[in-house]
Amino acid sequence: MTEQTKEKVRNIGKLIVFIVKISAASGIAWELAKLAGSKHPYLAPLSVILCVQTTVFQSIRYSFHRLLGTVLGVTLTLWAAGSMVLNGWTLALLLALVCGFGLLIDRTESVMHEVALSVLLVFALQKQSDLYGLDRIRDTFIGLGVGLAVHMLIYPPNFVKPAERKALALMKSLSERFAEAADWIQSGCSDEQKKAVQSALRTFGKNLFQLEKQMEQAAESIQFNVTAPASQVLMRQNLNRIAMMKQGTAYLENTLNVVSEWNSTGTLGEPERKQWAGLLRTIGLYWINPSPKAADLSVSSLELRRMDAMPDEPLRYSSAIFTDTSALLKQLYRLS
Repeated sequence: MTEQTKEKVRNIGKLIVFIVKISAASGIAWELAKLAGSKHPYLAPLSVILCVQTTVFQSIRYSFHRLLGTVLGVTLTLWAAGSMVLNGWTLALLLALVCGFGLLIDRTESVMHEVALSVLLVFALQKQSDLYGLDRIRDTFIGLGVGLAVHMLIYPPNFVKPAERKALALMKSLSERFAEAADWIQSGCSDEQKKAVQSALRTFGKNLFQLEKQMEQAAESIQFNVTAPASQVLMRQNLNRIAMMKQGTAYLENTLNVVSEWNSTGTLGEPERKQWAGLLRTIGLYWINPSPKAADLSVSSLELRRMDAMPDEPLRYSSAIFTDTSALLKQLYRLS
């Protein structure tokens, strides 16, 4: 089974868990609302379905907004609607007044949506059922409580491991980019091959940016997650991987430019090509199995004594690459 197929299976599994959770929570919320005396028990599962979001943190945030908007909308509408005739113009006026008052308490767009929804439904249905407003507030409490409890306690979402899989795949990809750069140096530094290497490196940079966004969602997924303590260590490791890949990408981009400029002077000989290509391949192996030991590469193998005997022009380029390499290895050793 390919990794892409495995990811599809995982996504289907997540959706099945989501369906089971909202189904079970909706049934429980309905029955609890009936036990509490609600004449409109469907309002409780409605809150369940709406409050169960991608992560526990998002669910808590949405639940707060829904609860605040519902309480504001219902209480203010009950106070004002008794003396107003039900038509489009009075509804528009009431929406404007209640939402405007809501702005004094909370300026979140999602709260305004909930306020407006409560105004509409209470204004339209309260005259048909005197208990609708009270049921709406009580059933919202019940639905949100049940939904959050089920979401937090039964297989809560945790996106750290998917982010780790993406990070490990990108580290392998970065190793391939180093190998391509090494081949480019050893084969003569052609412009066409350089463009191909740079294009692959730009694509890698875009994927790394996407991984950073994915890592932000992973970090959010373990907030208020009762099963997440073990993921904290994994999260720090993933953040270190991103930092290392950023260092490696910047180093490789700069090395490509330095070697290209050196080659244009006509002083980049075959021994130097072999030396620097070998160095890139050695560093490239680090990304496959990063560890402090792997990062502690011997920079002395660059034979600086031979560089001292070089003419000034090639020595300038060699020294620049050597300095960047030393800095990179120190960073990798620190982050490993």
